[in-house]
Amino acid sequence: MDVDVPLQDIGIDSLTAVLMRNQLADLTGLALPAKIAFDHPNLTSLGDFLPTKLLEAGLDAAPGTATGPAATTTAEGGDAARTPSR
Repeated sequence: MDVDVPLQDIGIDSLTAVLMRNQLADLTGLALPAKIAFDHPNLTSLGDFLPTKLLEAGLDAAPGTATGPAATTTAEGGDAARTPSR
């Protein structure tokens, strides 16, 4: 997926934007605006915004998320097990 394609061009509408915001808020613990997908029109912009907000909130990483190879997504598009690497 091209990360510079506008989110609306990949099917993100107002309902999906709110669902995306809710999921990101749950994962990060941040209070995010409902129109986040419209304020940050592509994945690159959103990817720049979220780490900045996490750092401002004093978080190095989203609570409860794993990093490293165990937290990768499979080629089929499903989520791999989200357990921390050991």
